[in-house]
Amino acid sequence: MNIKIHLDPTGAFAKATPEALLDACGYVALWMHEAQVIEDEHQPESLWDYIDECYGFPMCLMSGGSIDENGIYNYPGDPALPPVAKWITDNEMIYMYQYAILAFVDRKTGVARVTRVD
Repeated sequence: MNIKIHLDPTGAFAKATPEALLDACGYVALWMHEAQVIEDEHQPESLWDYIDECYGFPMCLMSGGSIDENGIYNYPGDPALPPVAKWITDNEMIYMYQYAILAFVDRKTGVARVTRVD
């Protein structure tokens, strides 16, 4: 699986080092790397399924929020959250936010699934 990573895609964390940004992603960064190096016959169909399996706890959907065209997560009454990292595959864009929030956006439909992996 070809996965491209972009740290601090909006420039909101310009003072943070790349190492600090990866550290903020916790295990998610490791799981994304693992998904990229898995042998072809074991490739996951979607990163949602792969991360769900790695996480080991149910990834419950969060509702009420939205993701804008820059990947910023907005929830009514809360400050906007810029992504710490963005991973891109042929089918998905995955945004990692503070507070262990992940958003999986289908690149064809634009439908987003948001969860927490803390």
